Formats: sequence, C-alpha cells, structure tokens
Amino acid sequence: MMKQGIKRTHSAKSRNGDNLSLNLQWFLTFSFLLIYTYILSHRGAQRDCLIPRYLSIIQNMTTIEECPVLRPTPQEFENFYDYIEKIDKQYSPNYGMVKIIPPKNFRIRQQDYNKSLDNLIIQGPIEQNVYGKGGNYECLHILKKSMPLKDYRAKQTEIDKQHEKLNSDQLEKLYWKSLAFSPPLYGADIKLSLMDVNNSWNLNQITSLLNFGLKNRIPGVNEPYIYVGSWKTFFAWHKEDLDLCSVNYLHVGKDKFWYSIPEADSHLIEKYAKQLYGDHFNKCPEYLRHKTTVINPYLLKEKIPEIRISKMAHHQGEFMFIFAGAYHQGFNCGFNIAEAVNLATLNWLPLLLEAKTCQCLKDNVKIDSMSFAENLKRSNKFKEDERVKNFLEKTKSMQSILRKNIRKIKV
Repeated sequence: MMKQGIKRTHSAKSRNGDNLSLNLQWFLTFSFLLIYTYILSHRGAQRDCLIPRYLSIIQNMTTIEECPVLRPTPQEFENFYDYIEKIDKQYSPNYGMVKIIPPKNFRIRQQDYNKSLDNLIIQGPIEQNVYGKGGNYECLHILKKSMPLKDYRAKQTEIDKQHEKLNSDQLEKLYWKSLAFSPPLYGADIKLSLMDVNNSWNLNQITSLLNFGLKNRIPGVNEPYIYVGSWKTFFAWHKEDLDLCSVNYLHVGKDKFWYSIPEADSHLIEKYAKQLYGDHFNKCPEYLRHKTTVINPYLLKEKIPEIRISKMAHHQGEFMFIFAGAYHQGFNCGFNIAEAVNLATLNWLPLLLEAKTCQCLKDNVKIDSMSFAENLKRSNKFKEDERVKNFLEKTKSMQSILRKNIRKIKV
C-alpha cells in the first residue's frame, strides 16, 4: 500500500507538474498576445497597418519618382507667360508640378535676407499639431503670439544644426518618422513680396491669364504671400483656390520638399480621403480644402498603385510650378523664406467652370466666370483664341441654365 501510495503520490506530483508546465505555457502565450495587442493598439500600427509594414514603407523611399527639372535658356526665360503656357501643355497631363532652375546670374532681390528683414514681424505664426497613425494624419493649427523674424530665425537655425549632415533623402525619412512630435511654428500667409528686381519672374508683377480676366488684386491669389518656415513645418494635401496654378520661389534657407499629383488623378486621392474621413466629408464635400489632411505619399502609392505621385527637393534660388487642379503637399527641411502667388493658364479655363469651394470658410476666393470670360474676350491677346471662345460659350450656357425659372410645386 505504501509503495502504491508512493506511486500514487509520485503520479499525482507528475500530473501536477505537467499541469503547472501547461499552465505556464498558456500564461506566457496569453501574456505575449496581450503585450502584442497593446503594441498594435497604442504604437501607431492600428487596423490594417502593422508596425513592421509601416516602417518598411517609410524606409523604402524609392517608389515615387522625381518631377521634371527644367533649365530654360535665357531666351526662354525672358517671357514668363509664354514659357509657362509651353510647359503646362507639355507636362501637366502627367505631372502635378515641375522644378524650374533659372539661368545663371539670375537675380530677383538686391538686398540681403538678414539685416534688411530684421524688423519684419511674423504676425500670428501657427503651431502645427499633428494627430494620427499609420501614415494618415489630421492637424490642428493654433495661432501663437507674433514675433520678430530675427528671433524666429535665431531659434530655428540652432535646431537646424542638429541636421546639418543629413541629405534630402535622410531628412525626408526623418520627417515621416517624427512629424507627430514637437509641433513646429510656421509663419504662413504673410502679405508681402521680397522681390525688388524688375523682371518677368518677379512674382509681384507676373503676367498670366489672371491679368486679363481680373480687374482687381486679391491677396494670396494674384498678390504674393511670404512663408517663413522651419524644420517640419508643412502644408497638407490641397489644391489651390479655384484650382488655379501656383508658382513658389525659395528665396533663402533650407530645402522645401514637395509631393504632387496631376489633376487627372485627383479623384483617386479624394476617394481614399473620403474612406478615411467620411464624417468630415459628409459635413463638407470639399474637406481637403481645409488643408488639414496629411497622408504619407508612400502609403498612398501602396494603397493606390495607379496614382501618379512625384516628389522634389526645392533648393534656394529655384522655382516650383504647380499645375492647375494638382494636389500638392510638402514640408520644410529647416529655416527658409519662400514666396508664392497664384496664376492661370489657358488649360485652367475648363477647371474654373467646375471648381468647387468650401462653404465652411468665409474668405473663399471667388471669380465671376462670365465677367472673367468677357474681359478675356475684350483683350487683344485672347479675343481670337479658340479656348477662350469655347470658355465664353460654356459660361453663357451655364448662366442661362441657372437663370431658368424653376417651376414651384405646391404641396
């Protein structure tokens, strides 16, 4: 009995040991699943975007091609309007933007960019707070106290010293890894021009279709704005007001990094954004015009392989030209000062008739298409142009439809 008892006792201990071992295995497995679930839920790999997969998207920056880089001859560069009409016709069907490098010895400002701007006040700079995960972000802009440019520059150039040894590709990767941390301060939409040399590329004096169709100056549209940037300051995916073209000149400082999508593919990013932010689009069908949606272009390319996205590092002394109706997004690689203005080409005319505006904002830019068309028709330069004639006819047709009396139905 004792041996049996010992055996039973030994057998019970063995079973207990096996049970303990099994329980330990279950405990460890369950603990691992809990920890892994926590990581997926709280470390930016929610839903269908796992951590290793998203990191691989950030690290693989070779799936987006660069936009065309143009080097016009001095003769081509002399006439701004003729040149932009030429490049618009050639490149806009496939690209959202091009970079334009001026001929050697081109100058747009005589004064320096340091002492001459020390007294400039950055009115209401915006703090850019980013929220989101997995490559999809929304941002909240908070107005901060105005400050002198010299103070802003001193602080931001100190930050830039941390990235002095990084090239554009490395800065791009760093931006997408860290954009949600340490909100930057952006001096945007400053009504001013820093161009004091009189030539056809002076953004305060450029000639485009707007000169012939508009009789007034609109700040930020045919009147330039200055943008004082710093590391990680950004502009979200958006089209220009009324789907206009735009040109941006980088006066001085670190690179500005751009992404763009041609107008023909704009419906693809809009469809993707509506899937992400359906509630916002239900409230405002033109939600992307709020300029608060930041989407990693590499994620966008992975989700929609057929979408055409291009990128480019924009250096000081160069122009970036954004075609009509093209979505664009970008960020600054450090302290810089840029100047931008809107303009129009003949290819933009059909877009004006279809351009939508956001009804949430009170300061929407509006252009009366009939007045615009009639002004163009009266000008010697465009009165015989077939595209202007077609635009005028379509505008009249649309106006007549709007003026038709709608029969009231009594209930």
